[in-house]
Amino acid sequence: MDVRINVLSPDIFIQASLRVAPGTVGEPPHLRLQSGARSLEPKSILDALNAAGACPGHELLWSEDIFSPQIGCKFGLYPLARDSFFGLNYPELRAVDVSFAWFSKEGDPFDVAEETSPTWDAKTPHPVLDEILAHAARVARLQQRLWYFFVLFFGDKARLIRVDHVGIVTTTAFPYATSQGPLTTFLWHFAHASPVHRGHDPSVQRVVPTSEAGQKMLSRAALESARNPGNHVSQAFIESLDDACPWWRIEVHDARAGRVYPFVVGKPVYDESGMVGSGKHGYIALDLANLDGPFVYLEDTWRMAGIGDEQEGNVLRVLNANSIPFVRTVLCHGDLPDQVTMAPNLVPRYGGQHPMPPIFRRHYRVVVGEVCKPVEEFSNGKELVKGVWCCLKAHEGAWLAGIVHPNVHPANISLYESPSGEWVGMLGGWTSAGDEYRTPQHKETWMFASKRLLDNPTRTTAISDALESFFNVLLHVAIRFLPNNIACVSSFIHAYFEAYSRNAQDLPRAGLLKSQAMTRGILNLASPDSMERNALHFVTSSQDRHPINDVFDELLSWIRTSYTPGYLLDSRDALRKFHNLESHTAMGNLLLTHIGRQDWPSQDRCLGNPERAVVSHA
Repeated sequence: MDVRINVLSPDIFIQASLRVAPGTVGEPPHLRLQSGARSLEPKSILDALNAAGACPGHELLWSEDIFSPQIGCKFGLYPLARDSFFGLNYPELRAVDVSFAWFSKEGDPFDVAEETSPTWDAKTPHPVLDEILAHAARVARLQQRLWYFFVLFFGDKARLIRVDHVGIVTTTAFPYATSQGPLTTFLWHFAHASPVHRGHDPSVQRVVPTSEAGQKMLSRAALESARNPGNHVSQAFIESLDDACPWWRIEVHDARAGRVYPFVVGKPVYDESGMVGSGKHGYIALDLANLDGPFVYLEDTWRMAGIGDEQEGNVLRVLNANSIPFVRTVLCHGDLPDQVTMAPNLVPRYGGQHPMPPIFRRHYRVVVGEVCKPVEEFSNGKELVKGVWCCLKAHEGAWLAGIVHPNVHPANISLYESPSGEWVGMLGGWTSAGDEYRTPQHKETWMFASKRLLDNPTRTTAISDALESFFNVLLHVAIRFLPNNIACVSSFIHAYFEAYSRNAQDLPRAGLLKSQAMTRGILNLASPDSMERNALHFVTSSQDRHPINDVFDELLSWIRTSYTPGYLLDSRDALRKFHNLESHTAMGNLLLTHIGRQDWPSQDRCLGNPERAVVSHA
């Protein structure tokens, strides 16, 4: 867990999050609470709030499935007209507006230095925080939420909470068993706030399967099933029309074109779990104005919006204009108006001695013409290597155009079936592309970054760093899906890609296994400090040596020279290998040479659990 938490007073929280002008909506009603201990009981609070009409147009109902079964007392705030703004007419998660839950006083995860540190990053698991984040993610997935509100009770006090894609904003704890206070003020203002400030996205509308658009989507699915039964895009679109999941009409606001483009989609084909973070979803979409037209790919995300964070569509336009190969074609893109996380607007008001620097995200959508599949769905090893070669060529073209791709990792490498039926790689993830490499902060970037960048986080990237990242990506996918002699794949992944050591300043640096592989030129499966040699190797189904071994062996021998002091490079061969990492050319030629070999097995991909698809340690 790594979640930013901000603590505000209730009045600032209500004003900043709901944006209801003071004095424009009158006073909230007074509650008639039962006396004594009964005033703290959940049912008493629910009945009193409903009886007072604390939130006009809404009602509080007991809810059995909005939280996990371990939480005994929970209820939700539901709109009376459940088919109004967001077009839903379902109970529980598909209609709930605010979730309420009771916990013990000792279970309050926010009662940590809130007086002296109003902003902090929670880095350790906590059951209540985990529950909040998981629940917010479930609601966001079903309702296309921008953010989500909670009222949580801890003993005799309560907190108002808002979860968005930066983190959690909570109030200081306040007593709730009062006739009028922050709880009634929040609900009164919530009822009078705009749908957007309540967290609903006005740029999406639900598509009911029986509607005109829904019927046309179903007709298109039937046509694709008959016309293109083996096509992966057609099949994915058909599977996305799951009647157990909502379908949507989604708008893309393209400021450059001055237009709003509507698309229709089913359930996402890519779903990045979690509310905090980018919340990225990918859809196979159809242009609402041309439902008989080609399938396109629509990506919905909350992008980082700091200095130097560029819209991916702008980078793609430059790449497309320069005819960079193996890059998707941008059709339209843009930020959604006024949809930004709350934190940056509140940082100046936090108070305290050491407020943390603000981070914020903007809601963004981009549509591209190519619908791809993840690189992990390659058919065989040759197709995998070719996909990586294609992305290397895209990286090279961008580099020569002055654009450095910041995040070479498997999620940004996909496979596309060209019109000729040939599978090629596509390099995505250009959100933070610029003229220099960013420090690898995110876990996925850390896993695939070069040893040199991990050991020197202020270093500007060199081509050798990017080539090492491509090596790491190829290795990561290969060990999971091609037969090899690793006894436990998950343990190897942790040791090589995720583990880290610390330098003299106690800062993280590359882990021991990755460091030794790069400096020794061998992936040793024995313990890192052992002199025993038990090198990683891949085999074919007939136990023959797999061609991909030669790719890894040669690349490792090159990378080793980049970590060898110059005075020890005492041969022409060593110098040649060292210079091979100064441009993309040599690695591209190496991959292309091996792609052209005739001994690639056509069916070498492991089926089922890759943990079990290993060979004996011969």
